[in-house]
Amino acid sequence: VLRRAAALVAVTHGVADDLKKRYRLEREIHVLPDAVSWPAHIPEKPWRDAGRHIVYAGSFFPWKGVQDLVTAAEWLPGCRIELIGGSPERIREYQRLVPANGAEVVFAGHLPHTETLKALSEACIAVLPNRAEPNSLWSSPLKLFEYMAAGCAVVAADLPSVREVLAADEAVWVAPGDPQALAAGIRRLVNHPEQARRMGESLRQRAKHYTWEARAEKLVAIMRALV
Repeated sequence: VLRRAAALVAVTHGVADDLKKRYRLEREIHVLPDAVSWPAHIPEKPWRDAGRHIVYAGSFFPWKGVQDLVTAAEWLPGCRIELIGGSPERIREYQRLVPANGAEVVFAGHLPHTETLKALSEACIAVLPNRAEPNSLWSSPLKLFEYMAAGCAVVAADLPSVREVLAADEAVWVAPGDPQALAAGIRRLVNHPEQARRMGESLRQRAKHYTWEARAEKLVAIMRALV
């Protein structure tokens, strides 16, 4: 299939490179990352109180690194972290990791997508704590684009799949799998709310390049070139 297909499209350069290596392909593979529905309006964010408006949204699979964010709460006293998603079993598991002192950690559970997007639009700092595991290296993180479109400043694990999307100055980068480094990255934005505001506003504008409409146009252009 990979050799005979008229065109190949991957979600990350990591996937494209692995496909070429695994199947000895010497052909072009187009890369189209995930995308987002860009909201025309979002509410004003309380940047001066950014530490009380920290959010993670997504699955609670171990490679997502949510447990590292929960552990990082120990070094974030006075902050509030809302975790959206997770199965009841995983939530109970991670609730046991919440430190006695440190940030307030709120488990919101699964929310309808509209409510998740509303929570992101009201958040100031969004966290992408993925661990350096194969799923993270191959995944084009959908929630990253939703964080961007919602105008959140981003603290992200320093992984190639995320670096494909964000430039060096467009996130606070932290070592994956390191709760203390994660806490330090979050604290940097909490202590510098103006930096966080500028980052969030810039990422919101960057997200316009990653809409589903823009992605569809690129995909159509690939197909039109074949006929």
